[in-house]
Amino acid sequence: MAALHIAEVLRSDKNLLNGCANSFLIMKLARLEIIDVDVFVDENLEKIKKILAKVKDKKSLNFVFLTCIDLEKAFNKIVVIDDQTQKILESALDVKFKNGVTKRNGILMRKEMVPKIKELIDSGRFP
Repeated sequence: MAALHIAEVLRSDKNLLNGCANSFLIMKLARLEIIDVDVFVDENLEKIKKILAKVKDKKSLNFVFLTCIDLEKAFNKIVVIDDQTQKILESALDVKFKNGVTKRNGILMRKEMVPKIKELIDSGRFP
């Protein structure tokens, strides 16, 4: 059920990289704030990736990812579907992915992620 909400969140026309030096790049992220994130992602990973891929293709996005915040255990789990997004997030957020998924202890909100990603892209250091 929650996987359907991912598609709804991604329907927004807001480009999170607006104001970035490379403003031709378009990024969307979906965010879920739930409990039992590990169980949710494990049980829905393929559905999540299919939805992200469909939205990326339909909207001609450069980057798209899902961040799930576990409200009880205070961590993020991030899902990506392509190497470029993975490399950017690994560099900007200091995380490592395995099979398109990473877990980061502590809660990192979108308003904290986006400036880090913009800074990396503006610096020209992004992969």
